[in-house]
Amino acid sequence: MSFIATIDISTFIWCEQDFNANKNKYIILKNLAPNIYTQIRELNLPVLLRNELYTSIMDEFPYKMVKEIGYDFQKLTLEFLTDTFSNWILYTDNSDNSITSNPAIIKPHFSGSIQAETQSQIGHLFHNNQNPEHKFLAYNYFYAQNSNLVVNRQNNDVVIDTLRYNSEEEIIKFFEDYKLRFEHNSKHTRKLRYSSDGEKISPFTCFHQPNGTEKAEKLFKEATLHDGKYFNFDLENNVYVRFLKTYVDRPVYHGHDLSDENQDVPDKVRKKINKNGRVF
Repeated sequence: MSFIATIDISTFIWCEQDFNANKNKYIILKNLAPNIYTQIRELNLPVLLRNELYTSIMDEFPYKMVKEIGYDFQKLTLEFLTDTFSNWILYTDNSDNSITSNPAIIKPHFSGSIQAETQSQIGHLFHNNQNPEHKFLAYNYFYAQNSNLVVNRQNNDVVIDTLRYNSEEEIIKFFEDYKLRFEHNSKHTRKLRYSSDGEKISPFTCFHQPNGTEKAEKLFKEATLHDGKYFNFDLENNVYVRFLKTYVDRPVYHGHDLSDENQDVPDKVRKKINKNGRVF
């Protein structure tokens, strides 16, 4: 939940000539990429993806090549792309070729539609890297550079923090550094109260019930991101909850109830999470 995962499209679209010449490299990817999928799922991370790219990947996925080295990569990859639908972060068309990337992530073997999708992602990264931050996740063999991805236009550089993975250990360490953690703030008690200067202090009902820590952590883990805050609906107590960052320099968040949902819960959140706890 702490960043938007931007997965190198080369993970899904392969060059047949290179595959035949360097099959061992693809076997390594087959074994490593599912670890990326697992970490993204466990952290409930948003993924930079839209239907146009999803459809193109389904159409152009290297089914025959994958069959040679193990069907499990196909199954795990396509399940991952489908299962993360509710967490897709959509991007708009952007054909501005003056925005480039270093290294080049638009590959010669990409079809026209895949190249257009990659260019649109590059444009999105250039204009929208913050709030929240995006991270680029790439198999090092395809990435072939020892520095972060840079998207550029007219000498204006935007640096995208990049995982260049060669091992499972590198993947685990990278995600561990960005895991969000829940830590209760004691000012949010069982009931609504006011501070000495009249500030309204919302309760955090679920935390003060049996197994409160586990309930709060589950709500946080499954929360929806909106404008740097995380929202969910507490079915047991019939109230929306919000999680706010506690420290500037640490990914630690605390939660509280939102008693005035019309004022405190954004329309986009209410549309995404209804009062049955269903996420759309």
